[in-house]
Amino acid sequence: RDAFATVIAEDLELMAIYLAGAPVNRLFNEVTCGDVGVQGVKVIVPSDRYDQFIERLTGFDLGQVGNARLLHRFLAFRCERGFLASYISKNPNFVDALRVGSYLSAVSDVDVLVRLNEFGLLPESKRVAVVNAIRALAVATPDAGCFNDGIRDIFRPAELASLLEDVRTKLLPVLNRTISSWLDDFDWARDEDPEIHFSRLSGALETFREEFAMDADAQAQIDAALSDIAEVIEELRSDQPPEPDSDDFRGRSAVGSDAVSRSVFDDVDQ
Repeated sequence: RDAFATVIAEDLELMAIYLAGAPVNRLFNEVTCGDVGVQGVKVIVPSDRYDQFIERLTGFDLGQVGNARLLHRFLAFRCERGFLASYISKNPNFVDALRVGSYLSAVSDVDVLVRLNEFGLLPESKRVAVVNAIRALAVATPDAGCFNDGIRDIFRPAELASLLEDVRTKLLPVLNRTISSWLDDFDWARDEDPEIHFSRLSGALETFREEFAMDADAQAQIDAALSDIAEVIEELRSDQPPEPDSDDFRGRSAVGSDAVSRSVFDDVDQ
């Protein structure tokens, strides 16, 4: 496959055949649109083939599970600015359809939004809508992903300051209720371990604590909440339902059962 890709890269006619015939999900892993520094790429699609490739992407079924994520990751990490500008111009509803949700680092739409912002392709109205959505998630979830590299750059300094003020005034005073809500969502039948269940909440609070480095009161509130979470985890572990003992199970099933008390060889001996 590497040798074939090398030949394709050197022959524009073969590249046209390749882009038209190879499955799109395979192209996502084998090509980049422009040289974006991805290591090991054998086929770099030149700008004069962008329109052809965009036609292939337009026909990609985004209704199929996982396909939207594949497209988002390709656009976010394997395309240069010129390709993204062309793709957006030919798919004018694409940017508006991108959504923000918790957790930000796991939402593929956010990867695309970060890339568009980096290239100056994110419309201001969409940027403001994204900022407002992330600001709401910071309190409601809570989600501190706004401070991740790239996502933070979508914010203006004043907007980031407003987000922190929301966290300080709307989240920190009611952290006990937030912890209770997370506790209500815990289920031994579904969750592996209480520490894993609370890890996202603890991680968000620890990130907020770093951002409140100059606010002793906010840090004290967060420290108290982290301590409460640790206590809740220990209580859940102490109340963990005991796992069935296989030996006891076999022993109980044998009690009072004539069928299992007889040897399997009894009839043979007779």
